[in-house]
Amino acid sequence: MKPQQVKINTFLGGGSFGRRASTTADWTAEMAQVVKAISGRAPVHVVWTREDDIKGGFYLPMVLHHVKAGIGTDGQIAGWQHSVVSKSIFKGAAVEAMVMKGGVDNSMVEDVVDTPYGIGNLTVQIHYIETPVSVLWFRSVGNTHTAYVMETRLDELAHHAGKDPVAYRLDLLSKQPRYAEAVKLAADKSGWGRPIGSGRSRGFAFHHSFNTSVAMVADVSLNAANLQVERIVAAVDCEVAIDPDVVAAQVEGAIGFALAIPLRNQITFKEGLVAKYLR
Repeated sequence: MKPQQVKINTFLGGGSFGRRASTTADWTAEMAQVVKAISGRAPVHVVWTREDDIKGGFYLPMVLHHVKAGIGTDGQIAGWQHSVVSKSIFKGAAVEAMVMKGGVDNSMVEDVVDTPYGIGNLTVQIHYIETPVSVLWFRSVGNTHTAYVMETRLDELAHHAGKDPVAYRLDLLSKQPRYAEAVKLAADKSGWGRPIGSGRSRGFAFHHSFNTSVAMVADVSLNAANLQVERIVAAVDCEVAIDPDVVAAQVEGAIGFALAIPLRNQITFKEGLVAKYLR
């Protein structure tokens, strides 16, 4: 068939960001108002514009982490104190009773309390705050911020211990050989340890959540004030991959999504309303 003989009908798909768990059900109320306004003459399909969705949506809460860690003379972690301050994304949600046990929102400290790294003398605290900004989950829930804090802190400790960041992580994963394989694969495929060239740096991170291990290496260049991510190498162990192409697409999309957050996305509130956003 010739290309002009093919017609593709593209259907809208939701972002699947968990908004249905909202306690306000604002889109349902809006649809009911439309149905009432037309006296139920026809089926109603409510679709928000992207602009309205950003201005009237739910957001990942601001989170403050305070970590105090010590290393021994051998460079190993001797103790780790971790405090997390945030608004709970589950408090007041329809699934609160099912998710929060004993008043504890474990999503705030996931990958901290159950870190795969062999960290001894680990203590974790949660402190709740209340804000008028509506919040819900954002992709990987607490992992979106705990992974960042854990990995950047490990980089600092590796630096103070005088050890390579990858080797430091492998030491901490000595009792998790399968997780360690993702670390080794990312290091190997990225050329970790080999010269990268002037004006460029290389960073490493590992995370395990939702039964999936991911290790990534980022090649970054800095020219004046222009920060450029040149390359990302990802090693993923998601156990049985039914369709490898779907897995690759998911990882590629996740990388693009993640890079957009610190490099360009921004939402500014003024007097309780979204005043400005960049995407």
